[in-house]
Amino acid sequence: MYTHRDHPYALYFIKHNGQVSYRGLNRGIDQMQALCLAVKTALTSVDINHTHHIIIWHQPRTLPEKILMLKPHRDNHITYNTQSLMSEYLRNHDSLTITLCYFHRA
Repeated sequence: MYTHRDHPYALYFIKHNGQVSYRGLNRGIDQMQALCLAVKTALTSVDINHTHHIIIWHQPRTLPEKILMLKPHRDNHITYNTQSLMSEYLRNHDSLTITLCYFHRA
């Protein structure tokens, strides 16, 4: 996930076997909403029959807490749907995983 510094956009890329198979852009009211929408859209684009491990690289560091904790906030409907998608994916089989990684923008 990449965000624009001045505008609430988030880019996402889905790679399979080293090739980008899907990419997209989400716009939000702010950066956090754009990122939450990007995670949700990317998860709905993944073919769960061929993807056994999902790695989500994100920035800012607070994104996982916003998605996973479900504390009441303006984008609760988006994060609830995202968490539901992640839970559904993980329930399909014991070997499926999702890793959330943070990167620091230089």
